[in-house]
Amino acid sequence: NPEAGRWTVEIRIPFGAIGLDPAVHHRVPFSLSVRKAVDNLWLMWEGTRGHTYDVGDAGFIEFAW
Repeated sequence: NPEAGRWTVEIRIPFGAIGLDPAVHHRVPFSLSVRKAVDNLWLMWEGTRGHTYDVGDAGFIEFAW
C-alpha cells in the first residue's frame, strides 16, 4: 500500500534496444522525469541542471546480479 502523497513505479529497460549489457555495464548514467499535469510541474529523480536527456549530469543506476 503506497503512502498518501507518494507513488511507486515499475519500469522495464530494453537492454538490447539501447545496446547495454548489464552483465558488463554495472553502473550507467540514468535520469527519470515525470510530468504532473494537475500541478503544472516536471519532477526529476536527480536534477541535471538542464535537459532531462542529459543523463551524464543526472544520477546513476546500478545493477546487482
